[in-house]
Amino acid sequence: MKKSVKMLTVLTMCLMTLVLFLSFAACNAQCGQQTGVDGVEYMLCDDGKSYGVVGFTSKGAEEVHVLSEYKGKPVTTVLERAFAESNVVKVHLPDSITKIGKRAFADCIWLREVVMPSNLSEIEEYAFSGCDRLYKTEKGIYYVGNWVVGVDSDIDILYFDAETVGIADKALFGCANIKEINLLANIKYIGREAFSACSNLEALSMGNNIERIGERAFENCIALSSVKISDKVTTLPYKVFFNCTSLTSVNISDSVTSIGVYAFEGCCSLRIVTIGKMVTNIGSGSFAGCSSLKEINYKGTEEDWNKVSISSNGNSLLLNAKINYIK
Repeated sequence: MKKSVKMLTVLTMCLMTLVLFLSFAACNAQCGQQTGVDGVEYMLCDDGKSYGVVGFTSKGAEEVHVLSEYKGKPVTTVLERAFAESNVVKVHLPDSITKIGKRAFADCIWLREVVMPSNLSEIEEYAFSGCDRLYKTEKGIYYVGNWVVGVDSDIDILYFDAETVGIADKALFGCANIKEINLLANIKYIGREAFSACSNLEALSMGNNIERIGERAFENCIALSSVKISDKVTTLPYKVFFNCTSLTSVNISDSVTSIGVYAFEGCCSLRIVTIGKMVTNIGSGSFAGCSSLKEINYKGTEEDWNKVSISSNGNSLLLNAKINYIK
């Protein structure tokens, strides 16, 4: 009798283990995580329209080709820590990739080459940290392909390579010795917090090809005095110039349609703001704490200005400023 009970218990445990295993496999299939060629794991993105690289299982692989399409959908993202701490030596990223996530290749100590996608528009923070064999270094600036991913901490003069197309998230965060930045004509993308806390930055020359500026890109650049926004930028995001206390004038181009939440909050010296006529939305607290702001130069008519959606939350200084309608 005892033997029968024991056998029944063992069978029950085996069945439970099998059920759990099948449930786990079904969950993975439902979530879209599956392994493709070269040990690269793909996961269906939240939008249901594309896949992202989520992991890498071939510990001994030296060269990896990421697919441009998986199960009939494009592969657009390398997700957080997808290749981190692997032994990969060379990675081919297809042109379908537009974003490389946080620490995607962190501590890949043998990584020597990444074939970068031509449509890449964002590299998140520390994506290539610890990849010492990968970097191309010129005058204290670290490159992966045509992207700046970091600099020497004591750098004081920036000479970007003429082929540079983007600045990764936090690439120059806290570089207190830099006084001037010239963003050359080929640069299109400025990452999140890319120049944040560059406390001695006084002069910023922004090339006309810049298409995207990340959140908090120039936050706490307390010595910066004036800014002219590139003609291709459409959005000034969250806290992009937050607490730039020496900023006295800003020229917002006609391409900009939205000024984000707290974009210029704490810019207490800001006196003159020129706003393009294509702006349709000004978010909460965009100009909060801009105690010197008295006048706005608007490149449109009074009728156009009255159509702009301006949040009343934290924008009393803007709403009470004198509006000059200019052409």
